[in-house]
Parts: sequence; structure tokens; C-alpha cells
Amino acid sequence: MQDLFVIRPIIAIGRSVYLRAKARHIILTGHLECHSVAAFLQELLHEAHFPRNRGLRAVLLSPLELTTDMKAILESSTFVDHVDYLQGSPLVESDLQRACSERASAVFILSDKRHSERNKQALQDEYACMYMVSIQASCPTVPIFVQTVGTLQLNQVGPLQ
Repeated sequence: MQDLFVIRPIIAIGRSVYLRAKARHIILTGHLECHSVAAFLQELLHEAHFPRNRGLRAVLLSPLELTTDMKAILESSTFVDHVDYLQGSPLVESDLQRACSERASAVFILSDKRHSERNKQALQDEYACMYMVSIQASCPTVPIFVQTVGTLQLNQVGPLQ
């Protein structure tokens, strides 16, 4: 119940700093829709992964204000002790610092998979690649996992140095 005290101000304010800087955490960013976030978190917190992920938290970093639906998911008994929401962009260095990105175990970038048009898929992949480059520049030692919709974009990025 103590964690609720810490999480609720972050959910309400959104622009706060991730308060558990020393806790093991991953960052989830990109296109964060309720159903994709819930599916990701369910897999992350699944009992098959639990010994390895014990104590692991997820910090959601999104430029959008927290919606009522997302707030309901994050405050559910399944996720409330494992997730924090920060309003911010992975393209902004200070927002990445607020999420303690340099100490994250990994960063996951989700894309919007709903688009069937090739140009909209390419746009989603371009956003994901921009986020990846920004995060890589901010915290070069943190592993980054990028979900893409198309196949061309990552081939065009090349190795990051």
C-alpha cells in the first residue's frame, strides 16, 4: 500500500521524476496504447519470468497526458506495484534523465501496428528510429529493443556508434 503513495502523485502530475532511481527498471516508450501496454506488462510480469524479473519495474514514458483508460490499467492490482507513468518524450534529454534512462535495464519502443498503408507503417518506423537514436545518444550502454511495423527502416539505420 505504500507504493500507492508514490505512484499516485506521478500519475496525477505526470511531469515528475521517477522516484525509484535505484530500483531495477525498464523503460517503455513509443506508441503506448492501452491494449499494447497491458499485453507488454502482462508478459513482463508473467510468472514464467518472475524469478528473473523479481523487483523489476516498468517506467512508461509518453508525451501524452495519462488517459482515464490507461490510468485504470496502471492502478489495477496487477500493475500498481510495478509501473510508473512519466509524461515526457524520448526525444528530450531531460525527460530521459527524469526516467533514469542511464540506469535502466533496457528500453522498449512500441510502434502503432494498426496501419495497413505502407506510408503510415514507414512513418511509425521512422518515429521508432528517431526515438532509438535519441535514447542511444543519451544512454549508449542500455539495450534498446525496437518494435517495427515495416521491414525497410532498420536496414536503413545502420550500426549506431
